[in-house]
Amino acid sequence: MGASDKKKVSVTIHNKISNSFRELHVDGAYGGITPKGMYNINFYAERLAIPKSSEFEVIDNRYKKISDSIDSKKGIIREFEAGVYMTIETAKELHKWLGENIGKYEERNLKTKK
Repeated sequence: MGASDKKKVSVTIHNKISNSFRELHVDGAYGGITPKGMYNINFYAERLAIPKSSEFEVIDNRYKKISDSIDSKKGIIREFEAGVYMTIETAKELHKWLGENIGKYEERNLKTKK
């Protein structure tokens, strides 16, 4: 029986959204290969620090900020939202999928710029 004689097999995969499913805003990621050979990606979002408290002057029922408390953080907060672990095979498939979709995005944007 040659390769062309093989019967094609198909399978239906039903997608179900978990009750704990959530969408995340991602500004970047950090990760690498774990000691057991899994690929790890930790996604984060960045934002300015939110002051612990602020003092305001009240003028004609309006607030004018005077200062933030001295124990407030300064700078940028990088909040890690989720970490994922996958095999290198899955990481390669994700890489391929991202590449294909980046290509589609760039192709679409080139058409709209003309």
